[in-house]
Amino acid sequence: MEEVPDYVKTLHAIDLPRSNRIRARVDSVVTDPKVAEKLKAWYPSWCKRPTFHDEYLPVFNRDNVTLVDTDGKGLDSITNGSIIAGSQSYPVDVIIFATGFREPFGGTPAERANMTITGKGGVSMSKEWASKGPSTLHGILDHNFPNLFLSGLWQSSNSPNFVFSVGEVAKHAAYILAEAKRRTGGQPLTVTSTPAATEDWATQIMMHGLPLAAGMGCTPSYFNIEGAIDRAPPEQQMLIARSGIWGYGFEDFLKQLEAWRAEGNMKGVEVQV
Repeated sequence: MEEVPDYVKTLHAIDLPRSNRIRARVDSVVTDPKVAEKLKAWYPSWCKRPTFHDEYLPVFNRDNVTLVDTDGKGLDSITNGSIIAGSQSYPVDVIIFATGFREPFGGTPAERANMTITGKGGVSMSKEWASKGPSTLHGILDHNFPNLFLSGLWQSSNSPNFVFSVGEVAKHAAYILAEAKRRTGGQPLTVTSTPAATEDWATQIMMHGLPLAAGMGCTPSYFNIEGAIDRAPPEQQMLIARSGIWGYGFEDFLKQLEAWRAEGNMKGVEVQV
């Protein structure tokens, strides 16, 4: 892991000119220098999702728009007719709470589906993953949960087009099911991954996590579980790394799946009648 600091330093050097262009655009659009300064991201561009709207920055030039800087502390309080931040009152008619969605990296598939998933020998997915982390092959099959095909970010990958990502995972799952059915002559069967295969895949996920190291030190967001990754002790960071995605991008992840299918031997998959 000695190469991590140099790698992250290189990423910052690559990102700086681009980020400076974005900060310069804020200055060119927002007329109040103090407001413009508060709207500039001081962190690298990969830490937050960028905003894409032609009218976002010009809004702050309007007389009826106020940017409230809470200095990272949030609101102090809410009264009947205003919000309080930094001991200053801002009258409002309507408050929109933009909670929006559940962050994508927290919890197990069972918890995210608001259900209990119990596998072989009464194993609870939530308890198993909390203590050991995910144990899957390609992010799809967990040895402890036969015939359960997973689709998510755990030990898998993702692309900007999520529908495409899900489709590729479904294609991989369909191949495994079709091949298992062919080998057993259509008899009732169970499909799962072998313990050795899941451990090997988990090791690869952790070894290929270097490209994601730049997320350390980012401001709190769902990308880093609201900063929990930075604060976690070493053993917890290992579990988080084990839960990570394929670090070399979705295209390379697909190549791994295609090469595995091309071998034609279903390596690491256990089929039982």
